Amino acid sequence: MHAAGGKHLFREKSPFNDRVGRPGKSGFTLIEVLIAMFVSTVGLLALAMLQAHAIKDNGYANRLSQATLLAQARIEQLNGSLLSLDDTVGNDLKVDAGGIEANIGQDGALGGPFTLSWAVAPHTLFSRRVTVAVTWSDQRAVARGTPNKVEFSSITRGIFHE
Repeated sequence: MHAAGGKHLFREKSPFNDRVGRPGKSGFTLIEVLIAMFVSTVGLLALAMLQAHAIKDNGYANRLSQATLLAQARIEQLNGSLLSLDDTVGNDLKVDAGGIEANIGQDGALGGPFTLSWAVAPHTLFSRRVTVAVTWSDQRAVARGTPNKVEFSSITRGIFHE
């Protein structure tokens, strides 16, 4: 329809604007803006939660790596203690030898979150099994009710004395 002066009273439909209305009345309605804000807010909250989980999981992975390095260093130390066939040297590990150290840091110094324990047991007449475990507690461990744990075992040569 044309009004006086040849102007359109209603806009024609286009691919970009499927609403037909009065000239000069384009834009978004308040409901459309509120819905867009709600959807954007939900998306941003989901991203924030994802970031928080990633930070927490990164902390767990860091502690797991530290515990693994600590256990590996101790098992290498125990396996590296040279065992002599000569009883007079006295550096053979005794049967059921073991130990525990609490509050150990990644570098082995006191003041860290780890508890390091190890045990040496006979495997065969001329070998021994060395087991090293590192435990620590965090929010995951508290929620599960059991501490986090990394454990390594190694079989190495050696003579045991009762």
